[in-house]
Amino acid sequence: MNKKSLAIIIVTFLSLNAQADWNATCQKAVSESHDTMDTYLGVARKNLQGGYITQANFDQVDTMFKELKLTATTAKCNSSTGNNKAFFECLATNYGDVMNCGQKHRPDFN
Repeated sequence: MNKKSLAIIIVTFLSLNAQADWNATCQKAVSESHDTMDTYLGVARKNLQGGYITQANFDQVDTMFKELKLTATTAKCNSSTGNNKAFFECLATNYGDVMNCGQKHRPDFN
């Protein structure tokens, strides 16, 4: 095996390894974002039951999180670039929160 063939094999291996790492990052980011949205929705539900927000406010929050859950997918993460990728990277950190990461990176899933 010559040096060029070996270099191609190494680059291919590193590329596949990086893609596997990004896939794992995406899975964590999406899972974390869905868990956070579920928590926020639970708090909103308690606020509704306690009379702190109206049904209309709750419905607005509920709709927003349902739509975000449909767009925050592993497939979207895997193909993301720019602000969308930064958003998912933020979510994958232990400090990532769907609201904070969204405000910081302003993803555009349209």
